[in-house]
This record gives sequence, C-alpha cells and structure tokens, in this order.
Amino acid sequence: MSLISHIHRPFPRAWPFLVAQLGLLAILLGMTGCGYRMEQRGLPEQATSLGIGSIKNLTYTGELDVRLRHELRRKLLANPAFALISPERSQLILEVDLNRADFVRALSVSNTDISSLRIDLVGVVNLRRPRQKIPVIANAVIRASATLNFDSSVIESAAVRDEIENDVIVAFVKKVESLLYLHF
Repeated sequence: MSLISHIHRPFPRAWPFLVAQLGLLAILLGMTGCGYRMEQRGLPEQATSLGIGSIKNLTYTGELDVRLRHELRRKLLANPAFALISPERSQLILEVDLNRADFVRALSVSNTDISSLRIDLVGVVNLRRPRQKIPVIANAVIRASATLNFDSSVIESAAVRDEIENDVIVAFVKKVESLLYLHF
C-alpha cells in the first residue's frame, strides 16, 4: 500500500447524505429571509379592536382572575391583526367567568406528600359588542387542565401551586385565543 493511496481516500459513503442535508438547510435558511411568517388571525366580524372586560373568579383559588387578565393581555397584545384597547372604546369586549378550579392530588402511600398534582379549570367566555345585548360569542365553556408529575414525592407548597396555576392559565388562554380567532 502506497502512502499516496492512503492519503487520498475516496469520499466516505455518507457524503451524498451530508450534501443533501446541507442543501436542505440552505433552502430553509433562504426561505426565512423571504418574509414567510405565520398569519395572525383576526377577530370575529372583522373587528379591529378588542377590550378585556370583566374577569370574575368564582372559584376558591385566589388570584386566578389577576393571572388570567395578565396572560390574556400579554398574548392578545402580540397579535397585530387588532388593537387591544380599553373596553369603553373597543368594538368587541371579552368577558370571562372562572367557575371551577378542581385540584386532583396523587398522594404517596407512605406519607402525605404528593407525587402528582393536576388542576382542572372551567370557565365561561362571552364576546359582545359594547352597548348591545346580543353577544357575538355567548356562554362558550372553556376547559383547561395542567399536571405536574414529580420524580419523588414533594410537599404541596405555595411554589408548587403557583407553578400549576400559571400552567393552567396559559392553557386556558390558548383555548380562548382559539375560540376568538376561529369563531367566524
């Protein structure tokens, strides 16, 4: 075996696969520079403004209404298809009643620690025009849940409850957004 044949080995068998992968990556990177983006959905009846009206927490879990208002505002402000303004000046008003927040705990056999925690949140959403009694969306029931599973048993603390309450609010808001954007 000569030294030259050892230095100039033929291309590895994986070479065509690597070239194809790099080509695909180049195409995808090129498309992102062309302005492709996800379309933002608008509101029912081609409304251009939305106000967040009353959010009532009828559950026994405190501050869910505050968390919901904050998350709704954060998510709805990100949609450039409409303006999020005060309810008095908006074309549509979103109202939410949180009716139930049920916690389900899986307890450890040996003690009172939990191995998982689930929250099921149920609320009613209404979307209406200001100064009109006829709703655009009437009494739409939204159900969302979130689960935390632990590798080892933990004590249910305020931090654990905060985490799962935030998770269920995020899930609830996603369903409210779907209802708003897909209800035509």
